Amino acid sequence: MVFAIAGRSHADPHVQVPEWGNTLQELRKQPRGDEQKLAKCRDVLKKETAELKPTDAIRGLGDAFKGLDRAFNDGGNLHLKVADVLTICDEIDKYVPFLAPAQALGDALKAAEDIDLWLEMGSGITEENLAGFSKPEPGCRAAAAAMLKSPYQKMGIQTRTAWRTIDVATASAAVCDKLTSQIARFKQGLADQAAENKKWWEETAAPYRKAGASGEKLEFLVSMHDRALYAVGGKEMTTPKALAAANVMFEVLTGSDGAVTIRRYTWKGNKGTGMTQKNYPTRPGAGAFR
Repeated sequence: MVFAIAGRSHADPHVQVPEWGNTLQELRKQPRGDEQKLAKCRDVLKKETAELKPTDAIRGLGDAFKGLDRAFNDGGNLHLKVADVLTICDEIDKYVPFLAPAQALGDALKAAEDIDLWLEMGSGITEENLAGFSKPEPGCRAAAAAMLKSPYQKMGIQTRTAWRTIDVATASAAVCDKLTSQIARFKQGLADQAAENKKWWEETAAPYRKAGASGEKLEFLVSMHDRALYAVGGKEMTTPKALAAANVMFEVLTGSDGAVTIRRYTWKGNKGTGMTQKNYPTRPGAGAFR
């Protein structure tokens, strides 16, 4: 919204005052805005009105000056005198302290709802994601308490899936308690996943352990359980006994262009002693497996 100079003033008709009145109206609806930009309100308006007289009138198009005590109606439009323009900034200042707590509540609700998504996906149940989801929790209740002192009764939050309207009076329960509960669910998901992984590992390791593998070699064989490993000469080893006994084993990696990398692993008993690799344009013969 651009403010136009009222026709009855002697001000330069090409002077444009930024949309600060409109910004104020948006702030009154929702606690959203750029604090650094809002902090420039006075500097911008002083600069834009520097060549005008204090008694000059500025016409606010639309609702830009709605609710301002010093705005007056003239010809069906609200006006402000240049001397009163900074009252826009005074009003904005009343809302700025609540931008940060509103953002904190928004982050908390987004985290709470995102947890459902990650639990459903399964693959995102990690300590790293838990740390991210937990980050908004410590400041959530302080933010909810701060919002109780704000002019807002409701606030809107855009989550990943929908626009949520939160009652400020019940934000602590609706947002913070929900996040705490969701974090507990996520922690349980981590514990369940760890138990499942341990069970899988033990079941996968059992035949190799029975064949004599332990330590580094056992860890390696479990990690490679679904990949082919080859003995000297290039024959695939298919039994836990052969794999556990091998002091040299090979892995074949084939690129999308057909090029082949052969990795050679060496062992002394169950301790790994090294890995080397060579690249070939195509899969080589038995001589490469030595």
